[in-house]
Amino acid sequence: VDVAAEFAHPVYVVCLARPGAGVADLVALARRYPHVGFVLGHSGIGNIDFHALDLIRDDPNIWLETSGGYTCVAEAAVRRLGAGRVVFGSEHPLQHPAVELAKFQVLALPPEQWRQIAWDNAHRLLGEEKW
Repeated sequence: VDVAAEFAHPVYVVCLARPGAGVADLVALARRYPHVGFVLGHSGIGNIDFHALDLIRDDPNIWLETSGGYTCVAEAAVRRLGAGRVVFGSEHPLQHPAVELAKFQVLALPPEQWRQIAWDNAHRLLGEEKW
C-alpha cells in the first residue's frame, strides 16, 4: 500500500471470511491510508454481502467492484454508497461479461449513473482524464 500511495495507484482487494482478511480489516487498512483508493472486489465476501456495504459506507476511499455479486447487492451498493463509489467488474475470463452486464441492464439505472459505474469511476480511480 505504501508503494501504491507513492504512485497514486488504487489497491484492489478480495476479502475472505478469515481472520485478518475480512472487510473490516480492509476498512481498518483504508483508514490508515485515506489518500489511497481501495476497491473491494467481487461485491464483498460471497454473492450477497450487504454487511460489506455497511462496513465501507463511511469510508469514501473504498469503492465496491460488482463482479460475482447478486443484482440485489449491486442495486443496494448504488443506493447506499452512490453511483460514484461503484465500479463495474466483468468477471472475465471466469464467465462471459454479458452476465455482469445483464445485472445492470435489469437495474435500468439512469444513463449518468451507468456511465459513472461502467467508465468514469475507474478513470477517476486511475487518475486518468475524463473522456
